[in-house]
Amino acid sequence: MAARSKKLLKVIDGIRSWNMSTSQTPSTKACVEIEESLKCENFQVGKIAIHGFPHQPTCMAFDPVQKTIAIGTKTGVIRIFGRPGVDYIVSHPSSSAVTEIHFLVNEVSFFLSKTGCLSRMTFGLFW
Repeated sequence: MAARSKKLLKVIDGIRSWNMSTSQTPSTKACVEIEESLKCENFQVGKIAIHGFPHQPTCMAFDPVQKTIAIGTKTGVIRIFGRPGVDYIVSHPSSSAVTEIHFLVNEVSFFLSKTGCLSRMTFGLFW
């Protein structure tokens, strides 16, 4: 145990002496100027993340097996929330409002739009 503590003290002393020697002579470090020119082609605008509750919700369904919630909106979008990492956005084939969502066993299956269009989507297990 004494050998380990002596070894640790030597390492700490070495770090202290290195830190003091570098902080005392800042003028010896070479200054390197980096010239950068930013251009439009270096950037790309895109959607990184979506936060918050869906805009204009019209219906909601809960799956007690997967503990998942699906929320339908007025614009035909369905957002599915679950455990951390489960956050999906699905667009309805038409942009009409989603009026009903029904979960079947381990899948979001049927949803009805305002125009009477019945659609089926199968997602399976989310994890």
